[in-house]
Amino acid sequence: MREKDFYTLTGSEASGDNAMLREDLVDGLREVINIGAGHGASALSVLLGKEVRLSVPRVWYGTLAEAREAFDGDMTPVFGFTFRIMGDMGGWVLVSVSESDARPIFEILLPGEAGLSSDEMVVSALGETAHIVSGAFLSAMANFMDIVAFQSIPRPMRGTHSDVVADFISQAGESDLFFIGIEVEMSVESLTRWEMIFVPSASSVNLIAKKLEEMLG
Repeated sequence: MREKDFYTLTGSEASGDNAMLREDLVDGLREVINIGAGHGASALSVLLGKEVRLSVPRVWYGTLAEAREAFDGDMTPVFGFTFRIMGDMGGWVLVSVSESDARPIFEILLPGEAGLSSDEMVVSALGETAHIVSGAFLSAMANFMDIVAFQSIPRPMRGTHSDVVADFISQAGESDLFFIGIEVEMSVESLTRWEMIFVPSASSVNLIAKKLEEMLG
């Protein structure tokens, strides 16, 4: 995601009256996200058999219409995995990673395989990684809100970044829906970058904002 395309979640440039974007709620949201990074690192260390560190250098927001416009024409080849969020919180999540960033993970999970391909083993291995990344942040959010939330099995897609995001948006719904973007840096033997786009339902946005308000007193 290009930095210029979306405001970072500072709240100072937020538009509208969506409580999710209020400046005094942002620090609480970042805290929850960072807790998720810690959970994800532990789970990925088990999966990969190596020490894993996750960090979240950037969080941003926008509407799905803005996301479509920002990614339009981005020809970077990526693997994308879409999850449906169910339970007390509804919504959608897209986890994507470029083919070049996926390679180190693929080589750890499936040593000896030559190159990247779209075969079932590669997609399954990367999908399991994406499932852990998404699930860690979802669990942190659910624990914070004291609710039950779970995700579907991943729906994989391989293509250009533009096409993968457009496909995700067509599933997620209305173009004016709000999303939260999370850039994840995964450090194993090298640094790889993953991207999450979380689209909560309207009622879930209100619930998240309410819980953040309660946390901040």
